[in-house]
Amino acid sequence: MNTETQIMEAAKKVFLEKGFDGTRMQNIADVAQINKSLLHYYYRSKEKLFDAVFNDTFSKFVPQVLGILNNELPLREKFILFAKAYSKMFFENPFIPSFILHELNRHPEKIVSYIKQGGTLKNSAEIPKVFFDQINKEIEQGNIRPMAPCQIIVNLLSLTIFPFVARPIIEGVILNFANIEYNSFINERIDLIPSIMMESLKPVV
Repeated sequence: MNTETQIMEAAKKVFLEKGFDGTRMQNIADVAQINKSLLHYYYRSKEKLFDAVFNDTFSKFVPQVLGILNNELPLREKFILFAKAYSKMFFENPFIPSFILHELNRHPEKIVSYIKQGGTLKNSAEIPKVFFDQINKEIEQGNIRPMAPCQIIVNLLSLTIFPFVARPIIEGVILNFANIEYNSFINERIDLIPSIMMESLKPVV
């Protein structure tokens, strides 16, 4: 593992454990087992390091999501792949949901900038067009009920992302009473999301 990768992996661990505000560059240097001067040589500030971690994560993830939305698969298949992709990303990068919530409260424009200008969604204009055209075609053919495509995307994002954002409550309260493991709950939910989405789109008889 080279030094830069070592720093990135250490940063992910520390950001998850301490949160963005609680993290110090020295914490990351200690976990990476390097001196602080070397850390500052690669990244001059905590903000720049997080920018790198965040963009590295999404630069690998977003093309995958774009591929799902822009292909010719039926809606149900897209919903399945979408839910799996997001869940995998959050399982592998559990620091992301809490950071997004934190930054949405403090610097909402920063999150938009990360996603739209940070190299992760340079082709963001392509996302709605292909998917929106598919939705509108399905509506015209009477296969699904009339619903604004943006509402469908927000519904899908909400169903997929909320269980990770609210993990402490879900895991510590709801699942604790039900004696269910969080991972089992998420795996079950991945299977449920496409059914919930398709049910919500059933034509009105």
